[in-house]
Amino acid sequence: MTWSDQCTIIQEVKWRTDASEGIDLFDVSRYDNGLALNEVSVQMKSKSTDNSVEYTHGPLDESVVAIGGSFRITEEKRLAYDGKEVLYLVGLAHMDNACCGAWGCCYAIVKGVVEDWKCKEDQQGYAITRVVPIADQNERDQIRKKIMSDEMVQQVVFT
Repeated sequence: MTWSDQCTIIQEVKWRTDASEGIDLFDVSRYDNGLALNEVSVQMKSKSTDNSVEYTHGPLDESVVAIGGSFRITEEKRLAYDGKEVLYLVGLAHMDNACCGAWGCCYAIVKGVVEDWKCKEDQQGYAITRVVPIADQNERDQIRKKIMSDEMVQQVVFT
């Protein structure tokens, strides 16, 4: 009988998240033939949530031409809401090549709650921010109402 037959070391790792604290917990246990050698719990501040996405800050005030007209993002803004910061864009659409006449509108696109502001850059040097999209309809309604009262926009959409 060899040593490896007599002694088995098993390392068990459990990963759990304490959502109330925003902390990831890694529980590491090592066992030798069923006897605990050591148990360690490591806490790590969670850098991102499971549902966060990356938003790339592109150039502002550049016209994007489409078949019926053009649109442009004119501003990036942050709105303080319920102890959080909400990132949204303000834009302008102009339809002047459509068969049904010319028109235009101003709009806002809500990207989400800022999780990590300008945390890195892409290959072109544009900043990237991690945001959590807003799914709760009640929050969306309140944010829409606030943006529409602060901005001259006809619609607010959420991504």
